[in-house]
Amino acid sequence: MSDTSTRILKNTSFLYGKMITTFVVALYSARVCLNVLGASDYGLFTLIAGVIFMFGFLQDTLTRSTLRYLCYYKTQNNILYQTKVYSISIFLHLAIALVIIFNLLLVTNFLFSGFLKIDPDRIHAAKMVYFCMIASFSFTVMSVPYDSVLNANEDMLYYSLVGIIENVLKLGLALYLPFVEYDPLIFFSVVSAFITILSLLVKRIYCHMKYEECKIGIRYYDKKLAAKMVSYAGWNFLTSISSLISFNMMPILLNRFFGTIANAAQGVAGMVNGNLTAFSTNMLKALNPTIAKAGSGNDIARMLRFGFTGSKLAFLITGILSLPILIECPYVLRIWLINVPAWTTVFCVLLIIRSLSDQLITVFSDCVYANEDIKDYCIVKSIFNILPIFIVYISFKFGAGPYVLYIALFICWELLGGIVIIYYTKKMYGLNLGEYCTGLIIPCLSSFAIACIFGFMVVYTIDESFYRLILTTSVSVLVLLITSWHYVFDQNERVLVGQMLSGFKKRFL
Repeated sequence: MSDTSTRILKNTSFLYGKMITTFVVALYSARVCLNVLGASDYGLFTLIAGVIFMFGFLQDTLTRSTLRYLCYYKTQNNILYQTKVYSISIFLHLAIALVIIFNLLLVTNFLFSGFLKIDPDRIHAAKMVYFCMIASFSFTVMSVPYDSVLNANEDMLYYSLVGIIENVLKLGLALYLPFVEYDPLIFFSVVSAFITILSLLVKRIYCHMKYEECKIGIRYYDKKLAAKMVSYAGWNFLTSISSLISFNMMPILLNRFFGTIANAAQGVAGMVNGNLTAFSTNMLKALNPTIAKAGSGNDIARMLRFGFTGSKLAFLITGILSLPILIECPYVLRIWLINVPAWTTVFCVLLIIRSLSDQLITVFSDCVYANEDIKDYCIVKSIFNILPIFIVYISFKFGAGPYVLYIALFICWELLGGIVIIYYTKKMYGLNLGEYCTGLIIPCLSSFAIACIFGFMVVYTIDESFYRLILTTSVSVLVLLITSWHYVFDQNERVLVGQMLSGFKKRFL
């Protein structure tokens, strides 16, 4: 196995360890919180946290800005410019955090003076959740340069250890929540914010102690480099903030037209989807520094090769985990939650379909961001990012059901947004569209469709039971694996997957 493949495998292994603990804690915590807080308060937490919490997505996208320049100067072994990039990044993200925090505080009275549908006796609790999320967010944004350093150095071991410790603390919070005498929603929000802030502070201390480039000072200011980084970060920020505004308006629109119960359903669906896509997300997180370095070093063929292989692996991993939920969704949700909020099943299915589609384009988005000139891409992509707000609002006004929310996001983000990503990948790097369609899109979608057909054949011939769930999962996953191995992966990719499986076997068995 090549050094690159070995490194990706090792980092993926570390990230999977973190992801497994996240998955277990999230599933158990959702069940406890839903039962202890009740559907209304859980929906309230999801609503308020949704206004802030999706800035975790902003953290990932902002990480690209610093990561791109760190990777570029790492390929040149230029430690001075790595330090300059880091120092400029600290001040840049401090400014971003202050601007957004100011605006979030500015709209507090507007949100809680009738705009959001919240019971009057829960306004105080809702505000406490809101302020706790703002505190978490401020530390999250300031941790972006540190996440970029860890990614650029491919130090996923420490990143994973911090995540595992954070999850253990969250599990302890979930276990203790039923015994809280004070308002459980406020207690949950305050302690959750404290855990997030603590983990981020530990990450910052570690980076300053270990990495030479983690220095801050005016002497590291470089006007020309700062202008490049600000321009790149500004256009990247435009894309990020437009998608965040759009995504965070969705729970608000749901709340305005359908109340907090719909927010609870959206929160559960988002948690299910987040945990299902965690495997592929972590694999791509391990792959992203390699793509960024290949793009920065003008090794275009290698970058596109990793783009195709990464997309296929991400789709396969997400597909394997999604099949039982997609086919047996009502039964799985009843086993897990007992009391399932209305619309949860529909939301879960539509969100899973969105995520599967996203696996076919997200790696190529990273390829686009490896280029320094992203202005035109970011402008066009931002237009499609913001478009769902208007579509959903108008649809709800004319009496459409809440599921329209996910349909609008799919059309604007995955379909139209995906076309934008592929167009600019072709424009910047000469991506072969025929190869993209016949070598990636058609094989992946066909193999998944065949697996679904076999799964539904089991559903329609056997009565609902745990035995049927096991059989459905086994049959559909087996069909997906067989069709993917023979029709999705080419010969070189089959060799790579075999090497990775062998490496996993040696590492874990």
